Amino acid sequence: MKKRLFIALLLFSLCLSGCTASFQDVTPTPAATEVPHTATPAVPVSADPVVTDVPAETPTPEPAVTPVSEPAATPASEPTATSVPEPTVTSVPEPTATPVPTETSPIQRADAVYLGVVGHGSDKVNKDNIEDFRYRFEINKEEKTFSIKGTTPRTGEGYDLPVQNALKEGYLFEIEYLESEIISVTEKEPMDSFSYVPPVSGTPGTKTVKNFLSTAFMPVGTTLYIYGGGWDWEDEGSSVSCRTLGISRDWVKFFTENDGGFTYRSFYPYGGYNEYWYAGLDCSGYVGWCLYNTFETENGKEGFVGSSTGFAKRLSEKGFGSFSQKISVPDGKNKKASVKPGDIMSINGHVWISLGSCDDGSVLILHSSPTSSREGFPGGGVQLSAIGTDLTCEAYMLADRIMKTYYPSWYERYPVSLMSADTYFRFTGDTAGLFSWDVSAASGLSDPEGITLMKPENVIKLIFNE
Repeated sequence: MKKRLFIALLLFSLCLSGCTASFQDVTPTPAATEVPHTATPAVPVSADPVVTDVPAETPTPEPAVTPVSEPAATPASEPTATSVPEPTVTSVPEPTATPVPTETSPIQRADAVYLGVVGHGSDKVNKDNIEDFRYRFEINKEEKTFSIKGTTPRTGEGYDLPVQNALKEGYLFEIEYLESEIISVTEKEPMDSFSYVPPVSGTPGTKTVKNFLSTAFMPVGTTLYIYGGGWDWEDEGSSVSCRTLGISRDWVKFFTENDGGFTYRSFYPYGGYNEYWYAGLDCSGYVGWCLYNTFETENGKEGFVGSSTGFAKRLSEKGFGSFSQKISVPDGKNKKASVKPGDIMSINGHVWISLGSCDDGSVLILHSSPTSSREGFPGGGVQLSAIGTDLTCEAYMLADRIMKTYYPSWYERYPVSLMSADTYFRFTGDTAGLFSWDVSAASGLSDPEGITLMKPENVIKLIFNE
């Protein structure tokens, strides 16, 4: 029994050893490797990242999986993770054409000559589209155009336009600008270019009739007529010049730069804005400047410029004196005009200052008017003129002598003008008429010299110290 059990165990041991040897002699076949979704696909990836063709909010489609065939005896080399680099975040730009700068562009400065509004004179360039205006400048001999910051409507009507009310054609400015928008301008014209001293001067703040008339003579003979001259750029009130004490050097400069061929029509305020507000004075600009330089003692206060037709009535409404539409009109014979020295007369579309009536009924006046030059061009400006019937009237003879003696440069270009009484005293409506100072009122002008009672020739002698 024991012998049979020993033999059985021996046989089982031999069988087990043979099976182990069979397993060790067979080389196992490797199993196929599954390509995970995160691995680089076997198909080569295009060099252009697909994400650049797909908007940011659209997910990039999954690449199609190409079935992997069983490897042959010599297996194909799998592309490794480093054979095709994964696109990084920085390699794919944001879908914007131009990167937004992180810092604001700096304000630039340059010396520039102002050349005017683009399209000035065109029907399409007017105050209705002022926010679209472009302004021409020359910088380093190259023309550039800019918009102007702050060209926006103010509360109510109109605009606040400090830059436009400083710009003057042909003048040199230091400009500050951001990209193509002007922020500020500072005039750089040398002050030594102005050396004119008028034959007669007034004193700012001296509220007398004599000082008013002395002041009124200051711009005579050096200030050309500009339609809208003395009004601000937006044509709503007094310009900087008419809220400044003294004669503007711009008026003298413009006069010396022109000659008898000057015509105010070349400087007309097309489009409802005054491109040449600084160059000269129209009738209401002139009277407004005279009043400001008589009443005020500092620059920048409220001005007096306004409609010429209603000028006289507005002064009476301020409490400066009386307003009347009952006026005696000279007839060239025995009838004299009921105007005194210092009176201000408004007619439809014009305003003038009286120096009184002569014995023959003619009237001596100061005004700004586009009278013809000796060459026949409508230019004119601030001047002494006469209202009368012919060139032998007293007022004309007196005006001719004064202009020839004290304003020879003007006299060479412009003859003294003789105005018609029918034109300079006739008006319609209820706003035009004659203003006379109340010399006893504290709010108006006093008359210690008794000028309002003088004849024109005596007024002239007193003012010119003859």
